[in-house]
Amino acid sequence: MRHCQQFAGVILAACCLLCAAPSLRSEPPKPPEVASDLLQWVRQLSSDSFLERELAVQQLRSAGPKAVPAIRSALDRNDTEASVRAIAVLQRIAVADEVVAEGMATELLDELSRGTTPAAHQARAELARLAQRRQTYALEQLEKHGMVAHSAVFGDGISQIYRVEFNDQWRGDLKDIAQLQWIKSIQQVDITYPKADDHWMKFIARLPQLTYLSIRRTHITDAGIRQLQATQPIQYLDLKYMELTDDAMQHLKNLPGLNRLRIFGTRVTIDGAKQLAKELPTATIDRRDGGFLGVSCESHPLGCKITLVNEGTAAANCGIEIDDVVIEYDGHSVADFDRLTTWISHNKPGDEVRILFARKVGIYQYKLPVGKKTSELEVKPHKVGLQVAKVAAGSPFLSQVREGDIIFRIDDLRVHSVKELDAAMGMLGENEEATIYIARGGEFFDRVAKLGEWD
Repeated sequence: MRHCQQFAGVILAACCLLCAAPSLRSEPPKPPEVASDLLQWVRQLSSDSFLERELAVQQLRSAGPKAVPAIRSALDRNDTEASVRAIAVLQRIAVADEVVAEGMATELLDELSRGTTPAAHQARAELARLAQRRQTYALEQLEKHGMVAHSAVFGDGISQIYRVEFNDQWRGDLKDIAQLQWIKSIQQVDITYPKADDHWMKFIARLPQLTYLSIRRTHITDAGIRQLQATQPIQYLDLKYMELTDDAMQHLKNLPGLNRLRIFGTRVTIDGAKQLAKELPTATIDRRDGGFLGVSCESHPLGCKITLVNEGTAAANCGIEIDDVVIEYDGHSVADFDRLTTWISHNKPGDEVRILFARKVGIYQYKLPVGKKTSELEVKPHKVGLQVAKVAAGSPFLSQVREGDIIFRIDDLRVHSVKELDAAMGMLGENEEATIYIARGGEFFDRVAKLGEWD
């Protein structure tokens, strides 16, 4: 009979607790407001009563980050079961606080994970689950608002997001950008969204594996660049068509791992780029005013032979084709691709430049006999060099040079006038041979190109 009375008492107590526990009914629990209440709920994590423990868990969860200091006190006690429940509460609080990178719950879990106790093992497991949940949620939200994500399968056989793009299709706000920090595998970020500003950089700077960052035509300024962290492994950085100054270069000297920097269409000066090159001697720094012609070429006796013409570019629009030879760029001789890009680097998008190029021209070279002078040739000015108008009767040149040929080089010296030709010949010793370079046939074009900008 006494056992029945005891059992009835337990049932009655449980019913009273059920009535008193808002977490076990349909209504959500009211968050505790007083620190003493929070400590009381923490103490109840060690209760022998299942219902009391569950009620404590629910109340602490509802309190959110305010409960973290009180939960710490439970972890300081040598109570394994209470620690397990406290860590589970921390994980739920951290999830609710998912847009705050410095959330108190996350910090405490991270602190606990560094030990070797069972609680540390559980904390590490909870952090791993938390990271996966946050990444999944972040990716869903970011893609929903227009971010483009690229994934690949790496050596461990797991597919990971390695590159993300923000273009003019982006429709999110800064709160959404904050989600980016939870995708820890990101190695490359491309930003062309025009309204991106310095606030974005706070979250870009939190990507621990970022190696390649490309920013083009945004509102990001020197202040945003300053937020890049020396701890980030950034190796490649492209900054194009933005209001950046030499101050940005001073901030970039804090990136010791930088291998290549491209600065196109900014207000960064040549001196600013040179100063950064001194600070980062192993980095390749490519500073240009931003004009884009749209070709690749290789060295050729007459100039630079075109190997690639990008469709829709200034080069294509002015009629340059593959295998054409660029001779001059806006009045400057072009010897190779490096020289061409150097001249282009001084121009801005929209600048109009004159380009002299040849098509289907034969190139010939002959040894000038010792003691023979080019005075045996009658020449006249040509836009490429000197055009042969007549060869003197009996001249040994008759077997080599034809009327209409264009002399454009003597050895390594370009010649554009009779004066330059005489100067080149005057440099020869009495018994010294010279090589004369001649262009024969083909067509020459003198066109104006309106430069575009880099993608």
